[in-house]
Amino acid sequence: MIAIGRILVLDDSAMMRMVLRKSLSMAKVQANEIVEATDGREALQLLQELPFDLMFCDLNMPGMTGDELIAELMKTTGLAIPPIVIVSAEATPERIERLQSDRIIGVLRKPFSPEMIAKLLSESNVIGTKEIAV
Repeated sequence: MIAIGRILVLDDSAMMRMVLRKSLSMAKVQANEIVEATDGREALQLLQELPFDLMFCDLNMPGMTGDELIAELMKTTGLAIPPIVIVSAEATPERIERLQSDRIIGVLRKPFSPEMIAKLLSESNVIGTKEIAV
């Protein structure tokens, strides 16, 4: 199992947030808490109020997009920015490069599998996860 403290799941689709929660469970990711946000503005407010250990971020959303949120986070001083996993069908290498954030630890292209999540998180040395014997 992979243990992570608090995870922020950001997607405008309730179905996709549910799929991501289920995929995390199937990938044996054990989180103390999973908090959901429906757009970048809501996520920004949550990030200002609570510390997060990991964020899954969709890019295409109404209101403040994931791109805009990440750009805003990079400009905000004094804010603890968690490692970010981009979750998008349209996450091209050029688009990710434009975000210019060292906090992006990976990209999950929709559709994704629980195995893809497990692999990405277990290979990441940024998030401070630890393997737990089952």
